[in-house]
Amino acid sequence: MFETLLRAILQGELKPGEAVPTQRQLSTQFGVSPLVVRQAIHRLEELELVRVRQGSATMVLDPAKATDVRLIQLQLEVARPGDATSLAAIENRALSTLPLLALAERRITAAELQRLDRRVDAYREDGTLEERSAFQAEFWELIARATRNPLLHHQVRWWFRVSREIGASRGLQIARIPQQFYRELIECLRKRSGAVQLWLDRVLLLCAWSEEQPGHTLQLERRRVASKPRTRAQ
Repeated sequence: MFETLLRAILQGELKPGEAVPTQRQLSTQFGVSPLVVRQAIHRLEELELVRVRQGSATMVLDPAKATDVRLIQLQLEVARPGDATSLAAIENRALSTLPLLALAERRITAAELQRLDRRVDAYREDGTLEERSAFQAEFWELIARATRNPLLHHQVRWWFRVSREIGASRGLQIARIPQQFYRELIECLRKRSGAVQLWLDRVLLLCAWSEEQPGHTLQLERRRVASKPRTRAQ
């Protein structure tokens, strides 16, 4: 029941300002006790997705204004392949590597570069999804360690944990990146120049692809604008 309400709010089926069904209605609909309903509503309230007032209807709040960081993972958990959230996740994960590369260019050691070389030498482009996922997790964790920034290191570990747990079923696919590209990236790190731009060029291509997908936020906004009735003056 919580996941159903969460998805409805995050995906706009329940809009800000609308009332959530009553506890009696939810209890009947999902076949659960009023206590379970209250617990689910309380979780939504903690996440700043609803406003609860004694004696009044529970109102939906704007999820874009919520500040609870737990919403990031929850949005991924309720996303569907090809929808706005899963496409945003693909963009976000690709863009999140830019600060890693910016710091790694400055701080990476010769020993760390050698470890990256060995890992890329063992990489198989035609490997299974699991093999490619394991490679990317290890490769980017090595980069994250080279940043000497514990917050970025933790962020990388979190991203790949989420990818393992829910990525395959939610559209967070592991791209088939050529081995040669990784070698070029390492060479840029060795020269301490060009790694960020090399990765950014690839990210921009990915974003161009993402923006053309039917479920992307840009496409949804264009369809909403196109569907609005025009006034005589327009």
